[in-house]
Amino acid sequence: MLCLRLVLLSGTGKEQQITIRSSGGLSKEEMQRMAQDAEGHAEADKKKRESIEVRNEADAAVHNTKKNLDEHKANLPQEVQDEVQTKIVELEQMLSEDEVEAEEVRKAVDELQQAAMKMGEAIYKSSSVSA
Repeated sequence: MLCLRLVLLSGTGKEQQITIRSSGGLSKEEMQRMAQDAEGHAEADKKKRESIEVRNEADAAVHNTKKNLDEHKANLPQEVQDEVQTKIVELEQMLSEDEVEAEEVRKAVDELQQAAMKMGEAIYKSSSVSA
């Protein structure tokens, strides 16, 4: 129950009291149950969020690596192209699955980034040779 007392000083100077009572809504027990349910789902929600974030990072890594591969294909040795393309395909296949652990995706992203670094090294070498 919420009690609110207002003093009105207009012409009469009388005091008026307004009491507001809850006629519906949730009981204390219902609110506690809902809070417990939320706490119970917190870990699952955290895992789901992590999974979504990792998948987004993986999608971005695939997109950026494909773009760089297409731009610099002419300056890359075939073995570097093949390695990068293999890592892209592996990661894309992993992302197409519904139930993949975030750690597995992270590992595949790391492997793709390592291959992309080799691609960057090859691009740098070819640009310094032609300069």
